[in-house]
Amino acid sequence: RAELLISELGRFDQKLEFETGVPTNEGERWVSWVGGCHPTKAEISLSGRDVTFKKLATDELFESEGRYRIVVNNTREVIFRRDSRGSLLFLNPAWEQLTGYTIEESIGRCFTEFIHEEDRRLRAAYEDTLVKARKRQGRFELRLVAKDGSLKWVESTFQVHFDVEGNIVDVVGALIDISERRTSDEALRLERDFTNAIVETVGALI
Repeated sequence: RAELLISELGRFDQKLEFETGVPTNEGERWVSWVGGCHPTKAEISLSGRDVTFKKLATDELFESEGRYRIVVNNTREVIFRRDSRGSLLFLNPAWEQLTGYTIEESIGRCFTEFIHEEDRRLRAAYEDTLVKARKRQGRFELRLVAKDGSLKWVESTFQVHFDVEGNIVDVVGALIDISERRTSDEALRLERDFTNAIVETVGALI
């Protein structure tokens, strides 16, 4: 199907969007492609983003079979959920790999406890600004203090859920370990697309 769609781009001056499965070392990922034929050059351009989580979440069997649990429990990114006071309500196994703390000893504790002291005030000010502006999504880089005392730089991507009166219900997010920026900018962008898809979908499922 992908080859047919790409050939159609060459025949007609149009923009097409389609999804395909892409095999990787971690299993199959779903990628959403947007393609177009350059009007003056004999070339076709394609750009793609990882929509694996969204694809699974729209599957009618997704929740009933617990397939979202498989994705969340096996992803390299830390997935978290915390209440309006900052207490952690949910963490996936990647949390243990990143920080050395078990999920059991972390649930119920305030997320701020794991943040480096120098980053706590900046993060609080950033989130306060988002809340006052009623913005639902945010991204912030901060340092976590692991159980062995080492520092872990992470990029926190999160979504704030408000009630009808504008009060925070909870915050769902993902943490990407950026301590060793060995990936290219493009690889990091794809990683962000994937975590954003998780954050947008997982709130109603955990």
